[in-house]
Amino acid sequence: MKKTNRILASLLAGAWLLAAGAVPALGAEEPLSKEEVVYINLSPAGDVDSVDVVNIFDLPQPGRIVDHGAYASVRNMTGTEPITMDGQTVTIDAGAGRLYYEGSLPEAEIPWQISLHYLMDGQEYAAEDIAGMSGALEIRMSVKENPLCAGDFFQSYALQISLTLDGDRCQNITAEGATVANVGSDKQLNFTVLPGKGADISVTAQVTDFAMDAAAINGVPLALDVEVDDEALLGQVTELTDAISALDEGAGSLSEGVASLEGGADSALAGAGALYSGAAGLRSGASSLQSGGSSVQSGAYDVSTGAAALDEGVQTLNDGMTELGSGLEQLNSQSPSLVDGSAKVLSALQTIQSGLDGVQLTQEDIDALNGALASAQTSLGSLSADLTSAVTAVGTLAAVRAAYGALADRLDAAIAGLAAVPDPSLPPEAPAPTIDTSALTAVAADLRANNDQFDAVLGQLASLSDTANTLQTDLGAISTGVSALSALVSGLPGTLTAAQTGIDTLTADYATLDAGIGAYTQGVAEVYAGYTQLAGGVSSLAEGSAALAEGAGTLYGGTTALLGGITDLYNATGTLTDGAGALDSGIAELQAGIAQLDEGAGDMKQGTQTLAEGTDGMDEAIQEKIDQMLSSVTGQQGQPASFVSERNTNVSAVQFVIRTPAIEKPAPPEPSPAPEQTPTFWEKLIALF
Repeated sequence: MKKTNRILASLLAGAWLLAAGAVPALGAEEPLSKEEVVYINLSPAGDVDSVDVVNIFDLPQPGRIVDHGAYASVRNMTGTEPITMDGQTVTIDAGAGRLYYEGSLPEAEIPWQISLHYLMDGQEYAAEDIAGMSGALEIRMSVKENPLCAGDFFQSYALQISLTLDGDRCQNITAEGATVANVGSDKQLNFTVLPGKGADISVTAQVTDFAMDAAAINGVPLALDVEVDDEALLGQVTELTDAISALDEGAGSLSEGVASLEGGADSALAGAGALYSGAAGLRSGASSLQSGGSSVQSGAYDVSTGAAALDEGVQTLNDGMTELGSGLEQLNSQSPSLVDGSAKVLSALQTIQSGLDGVQLTQEDIDALNGALASAQTSLGSLSADLTSAVTAVGTLAAVRAAYGALADRLDAAIAGLAAVPDPSLPPEAPAPTIDTSALTAVAADLRANNDQFDAVLGQLASLSDTANTLQTDLGAISTGVSALSALVSGLPGTLTAAQTGIDTLTADYATLDAGIGAYTQGVAEVYAGYTQLAGGVSSLAEGSAALAEGAGTLYGGTTALLGGITDLYNATGTLTDGAGALDSGIAELQAGIAQLDEGAGDMKQGTQTLAEGTDGMDEAIQEKIDQMLSSVTGQQGQPASFVSERNTNVSAVQFVIRTPAIEKPAPPEPSPAPEQTPTFWEKLIALF
């Protein structure tokens, strides 16, 4: 492995700390020793444009300074003392302390030949032409020895080359052999060229609207008296530069991050407030939901109670229909007896009539006739009882019909009550009632349809009832006539003629009654036939009402469970509201802490700036320490040659600071002001947000 001087580490470390190209301040043994800082400005292509030398003297007491240099002009950079230039001799009468004066060299050969080339997509362009272009960029820099430069600067001086690329303009940067550091959003590429060596540097990147800051090149002297491992040394130096860059980037990122964190805390505080407001609104809504749930439970209870009452009424109706069926069946079963009895009465009357027409009555005949009249009186009593049962059955059916209608009305009222109960699964503000009453509506429709059948049957029964009442009246009259006839029979034969007349009238009247009885029994048969269909509908209604009562009970149980869940939700919203309030308070405390952090970051930034300012001027102290180290290692003080003139033998240090101009995109012409336009409604609306 190649070995170089151990002094390299110390001098390179000092060079990396010289951010502005200042010369390390080395303690001078002679009072008039000086330092030279050579400022070289290159063209974008690397040609020398100007060379200015800053000469630095330390005077322990007032005195005269005599220096040498082929300057075109000089100026005092420290005070107002006049500078006299006679040929290449410069004279200054100065007071005690440090003095800086600058001299401009019209012609000078620098130790290095530096050239820069810019290529875009493989084609070379001048610096002023490549500015603002986009594509695949390549920057080529060549560093070689300038044989026309006097002195051994090329062999003794190392170069630090720094290129800074805009991270927003340049992507996919590659630079072999470079140390890459992040400086804010920029990428800083640092190359090291050791003494006595040239370099061919290539940097590639994908660029947009290309521009670049000035390239900086610093030259510092190196001694090679002590051999060291230069690769390990350069690794340490690179590690040091990376650490310094990372520290600088970290300080910037910390400041930006604290600002972002502060903004995020503001947003979080606003969000926590919104969460607290939303939680309070949710709790209020849960309270309304709880009230609505209570109403739903109350309505479900009313439905359950109404359904139970409906079922009870329908069961009563069903029982009444059973009784009606029994009555109609009995009435219908008695119709043949009624018809047969009436026929017997008519036959008896006709027999009496026939017998009276040609009878010559004896006491025996009178007794027989009285027996027949007694039999007829008995049949009339049986017939009257049957008619009374029929009229009573009609009244029972009317009562059943009235109960049926009352149940239908109660069902309608229950449906109306359900319609006002909101659906608990929907928000309270939902406008339409959503409890399904279609099943109840269908039952109500069945009730109304059965009521119509009742009306038809009752209409027929009313007609039959009128007929039965007429028959009952007629039977009463007949029974009275029979009684009177029986009384008359005893007075026969004196009254035989009257009896014959009466029996003729009675026979004729009874024939009419017999025809009415036939019509009445036929009507009873028709009512009984209609009852069968009606009884089936009432039975189905009873089953439906039982299912309805059971479903209503289930609904009430479900609403009870629902109300319990709503209560749990309301309690949970209280917990959420409390948590949101605690979160809001916590974020407020976090915001206060971030403000303190931001203040501390600002103090840190001021501290790092103070540190940077405090290290300004450390170059001389470092130079002095390096000279002391050189003296301790080599046993002699290094004596650099002057870059300006061989006559200057009092030079303690020479530093080269080389700069290239920045590549800047020409500023575009200012656009003419656009005519004012009235913003649209949507633009105004967007501006509000």
